[in-house]
Amino acid sequence: FGSSFYVKVDRPIPPLFPTGMAWSGPHQEGGWGPQGGSSWGDMRKGWGKGDESREPKPLPEGVRVDKTQRYKGTVLRYSKWSGFGWIQMEPGTLPGDRAFVFWKSILSEDRFPTLLKDMEVEFGLHPYRSSKVPGATFVRAKGVSLPGGGPINIQDVVDAEKKEFVGGQHLRYTGILKFYDRWKGFGYVTLDDGYELPPGVPKELRLEESEVNAGGKKPLNMKELPMELGIWKTKKGAYKAYNATLAGGVPITQEALENRQLQGSAVYSGVVEVNMWKQGWGLIKLDPGPLPPDVAAKLAEMQQAAVTKSNQALDQTLYFRSSDIRDGHWLKKGQQVQFHVYTDDKGAGAIDIH
Repeated sequence: FGSSFYVKVDRPIPPLFPTGMAWSGPHQEGGWGPQGGSSWGDMRKGWGKGDESREPKPLPEGVRVDKTQRYKGTVLRYSKWSGFGWIQMEPGTLPGDRAFVFWKSILSEDRFPTLLKDMEVEFGLHPYRSSKVPGATFVRAKGVSLPGGGPINIQDVVDAEKKEFVGGQHLRYTGILKFYDRWKGFGYVTLDDGYELPPGVPKELRLEESEVNAGGKKPLNMKELPMELGIWKTKKGAYKAYNATLAGGVPITQEALENRQLQGSAVYSGVVEVNMWKQGWGLIKLDPGPLPPDVAAKLAEMQQAAVTKSNQALDQTLYFRSSDIRDGHWLKKGQQVQFHVYTDDKGAGAIDIH
C-alpha cells in the first residue's frame, strides 16, 4: 500500500471476499459475515486449507445441546489477528467434530486473547440461529478455558519469547495518548519529558490494537489520555508502545474511564424496557423497592436532567451495555431480569444481568 503496481493476468481474479460478504474487523462481534450480519453461520465459505475450511454444519433436526455441559478439545486452528478459529472435538460430539470459537468466548485476562494451535482447552457449547439457513441450529464454543476452568493467560509469556524490549518487558514509561482510532486499530502516544531514551527511540510511539490493554475487550476511541506503557522494538527496527494501560496498570476500559463503582452485592429485579442490541445498549425499568443511597441520588440527578432538557420525567430506569449481560444470556423487551447496580460519572446502571 502507498505505491502503485500492476499485474498482468490472463483470467479473472476471484474477489478477496465471497460475494455479499464483508469483514467487520478484528475483534468485532461478527468478524466474517454478510454486510450487516453477525454470525459465522452466515458465512458460505470458510478459510484456510483443505478440510479445515468447512463451514459449521447445522445440528440434525431434533438434536439439542446441553448448554451446561463442559467439553474438552484441541485447538485445530486459530487466527490471532482475525479473532476466530476451530476446536477439534471427540468424534461424534458435533457434526464435523469441531466447534467454531470467537475471541470474545475465550476466558482470559490478556489484553489480546488468543489460542495456540494444539492447545488443550475446555469449553461449553452455545446454540444459535442463522438467517441464511432458516430453522437450522448451529453451535459455537463458549467459555473457552484451560482444562479445569483456568483462564488462558499466555500473551506475556509469548511476548517474552518473541519480542525485544527497551529496558525490559516490565519497565514502564508514562505519556499522553494523542489519539487512538478503534476502527483503524492504531494511535500515537507522546512520552513525558525526562526519560533518557536509547539512541533511535522516538518520543512519539505508534500504539496498535494488540498493545492496548482494554481488559480483553475491543479498545475505545480515545484521545488526550494519560497512560503508562512499555516500549518494544520490531524486527524491522521500529519502536512501538507495549501494553498500554491507565496509571497503576489499570486496563483502559469504559468502566474505568467512567469511574464505575459497584454498589454492594445485593441483587435487584426489573423489566427490560429498551433493548437496542445492534447498538449495544438498553434500559431496565426497576421494580419497586429500596435502592442504595448513591444509586437513588444518581437516579434523582438523571430525573432532574431529563425534566430540565425535555420537561418530561423519566421512569426509574437503569442503563446497561451488552457487556453487562451475563455470558450466555440473551435479553428481549418485556423480559423480567435480575442484576447488580453500579454508579459512574454518567449516572446509574445495571450489571451482571441474567
